[in-house]
Amino acid sequence: ADMLGPLKARQYMFGDVYTAQLPLTGGSSQELGVFASNKSPYSSTTDSKTTFQGSGSPGWDVELYRENSFISMQSIDDNGQYKFEDVLLFYGDNNFRLVFYGPQGEIQVEERNVPVYADSQAGKKWEYSASLTAKDSTSYEKNPQSREERNTPHLTINAKRSHKDMTISTGLNHYQQNDETRTYLQAGLAKQIKGTLVNVNAAHELEGQGTVIEAVSRRSFGPHSFAGSLQINNSQYTTASTAAADPRLLEAGASYHNSSSEFFGLSSSHQLGSNLQIFKSGDRLLQNTAGLDMRLHNTMLSTSLVHNYNDLAGVTDPHLLNASFNLRGQYNLARWHLNGAYEIYPEAQLTKVQGSVDLPLRDDLDAKFELEHEIQVSKT
Repeated sequence: ADMLGPLKARQYMFGDVYTAQLPLTGGSSQELGVFASNKSPYSSTTDSKTTFQGSGSPGWDVELYRENSFISMQSIDDNGQYKFEDVLLFYGDNNFRLVFYGPQGEIQVEERNVPVYADSQAGKKWEYSASLTAKDSTSYEKNPQSREERNTPHLTINAKRSHKDMTISTGLNHYQQNDETRTYLQAGLAKQIKGTLVNVNAAHELEGQGTVIEAVSRRSFGPHSFAGSLQINNSQYTTASTAAADPRLLEAGASYHNSSSEFFGLSSSHQLGSNLQIFKSGDRLLQNTAGLDMRLHNTMLSTSLVHNYNDLAGVTDPHLLNASFNLRGQYNLARWHLNGAYEIYPEAQLTKVQGSVDLPLRDDLDAKFELEHEIQVSKT
């Protein structure tokens, strides 16, 4: 397609737009302004994470899947928005699916493919995304809130260029938060080394003198995908979403995903993950997860086992082991959902069971039955 205007953009958007993404400096959000980009919708990326966000009808539910692996579910809010942030991208093709469920039994499916390759822009010039918006302002809010930074200028620029198996990136994010000006500069390098894609990114906040460095490595072998990450920052580095009295200084993670396997003859996928966080006070949080997803026709079962280690001050027992299940299905127009949680350690007890059946009776009438039961009695 021909480039448009002096910015040589492929795309211009005006009105309520999503700000350009610059992950280390804060997430993307919908604001009133203008967005421009010269990126091709079919180009690949070297980014390690992405955000899925969009507009829909309030009251609808939306689920996010990687292949057949359930990631998360949420309801579209009163302003008609949904957002899944910090979704990990493995090396190769990342096939996602957004499934929207309406109150009358409607089902809409959107397929999203995010290819991750080292030669994402080989032979091209700089590719960019840029947005200039009014901070925290949209054309419609059901319950508008007064904030000091509302309607102040918010500028985000993200630019990349590749040569052979290496990509360099740079970016800027400037906005006002709590009556303070925040300006972030970010730079990064992505390179394929013997079949492994390695990313090194750094960001610096000019006003607070905060700095963060991130390293990510990813590799895939057929249906097997691996990722490892390490992020280190000084105590001065905060963003709008990470500001805290006890800032995180280090985060390390490892992930594995198998997108195609069988479990007792059923199509399935499974994943493993581990995440460690260390804070300025010396407190540590460690989370280990294991998940299994299975599908039989229109029925989907997702199970997970989560171990948390928390040595925060005042915690009696730092270990916590939980199991959960999420069963979803549809029969004709009726949609049903059942989920539960079980605490294995330190208390062996069923902690929650929740179920719902959504049955459309006619075009203007919908029946929904819900049952939720929280259990506090120990079942040792």
